[in-house]
Amino acid sequence: MKTAAILVITVFFLSAGAVAGEAKRGLPERLEPENVAIVYDGTRYVPSSAYVDKDRKAFYVEAWDVETGEMLWKEEIYVIRYKKTLEHDVQDILIKKLSVEGSDLVIENESQDVFRLDRTTRIMSSATLTEKPRISEEEALQIAQDACERKGWEWTEVRAFDRGDHWEVRTNALSDGGNAVVLIDMGSGRVIKEMWWRM
Repeated sequence: MKTAAILVITVFFLSAGAVAGEAKRGLPERLEPENVAIVYDGTRYVPSSAYVDKDRKAFYVEAWDVETGEMLWKEEIYVIRYKKTLEHDVQDILIKKLSVEGSDLVIENESQDVFRLDRTTRIMSSATLTEKPRISEEEALQIAQDACERKGWEWTEVRAFDRGDHWEVRTNALSDGGNAVVLIDMGSGRVIKEMWWRM
C-alpha cells in the first residue's frame, strides 16, 4: 500500500499585538486546476485538493477519460499540515505542473518538490523533496518593500529578523504606532503573510 508524501510545515509565532488588515492569498490564474491540467493519450489529468481534517489538506491528481467524461482514478500525492497561526490559503503548496515521462506522470508543486506516479500501477515511484537555498536578508528586504509598496504602506525604519524558516520584516521598527509586518518564506521567497501591526 503506497503512502502519499507528508509535507510538515513548521509553526512560528508573531509578537503580541492587535493585527488588522491581514491579507489572504489570491490564487494566480496559472495555478487554477483547469490551467494545470494536461491531456495525454485520451486521458485528462487534473490536480485537486480536499481537507483530510481541520489541520491537514491532501493534494490529488485525478484521471478522466476524455471521451466519456468518466473519472478513471484519483490518487493522493502529498499532504500538508497547517500552522495554527496563519490562514490556510497562504500555506497551501499547490500543484503547479503536470507532465508525462514514459509510464510516469510527473507532478511538481510550488516548492519544486517532484513526485513520479506510475500511470498504470498508480504506485509512487519516487518523490524528490527539494532542499531550498535560503534567500538573503537583502532579497527579503526587496520582496518586503515590493509588498509594502503594493499596499501603500510606508517604508521607513526597516528591520529584518531571521526566524529560522522565514524572514520577518518590520517597518517603523524603532517607533511606536503602526508597523507593516511582512513574513517571507526563507526557502522560496514567497510572501506568506503581510499585515498592518499596531502597537
